[in-house]
Amino acid sequence: MMNVYRLIILSSSLLLLAAGGQQAVGAERSDPVYQGRLEIYGGNEGNALNCSLPFDNGNFPFKNMEDCNNDNASAFKLIDVPSAAFITFFDAPDCASHDNFIIKMKTVKHPTNTETPVDLTAASKKNPNEVIAPGIIMVNTENDQGQIKDKLSCVKIERSTGPDS
Repeated sequence: MMNVYRLIILSSSLLLLAAGGQQAVGAERSDPVYQGRLEIYGGNEGNALNCSLPFDNGNFPFKNMEDCNNDNASAFKLIDVPSAAFITFFDAPDCASHDNFIIKMKTVKHPTNTETPVDLTAASKKNPNEVIAPGIIMVNTENDQGQIKDKLSCVKIERSTGPDS
């Protein structure tokens, strides 16, 4: 009788350990630090993938990049991008000077994902703090009424320095 009792206790303990391990794995998955990606799209409809960038701090001048075609982009998608990040799109290849346009936006959702490519021309018409797409708001835009479609030359990414960056 004592052996049956010990077997029940041992079995119960093993079940609790197994369930506890699953909870720990589940908790780990629900709070990951997202690296994220920024995909750049071009083509007539803005749905042809031009290139995919890691969502790291820095400037990404297309003129100097083998994978991204300069002046051949009109839309973007965000994949698992953290909140409180700034993304600035430039027509200037140095990501600093102002040729025709500068479009700066901020992510406000963690993680931020866009289902379909977001058109840069449409985004440029938004006012500050206006929603561009779910999880993305406009910070500011400068446009000298120049063409935006197929003029993108550089992207600047500024990740938050918060705990999820």
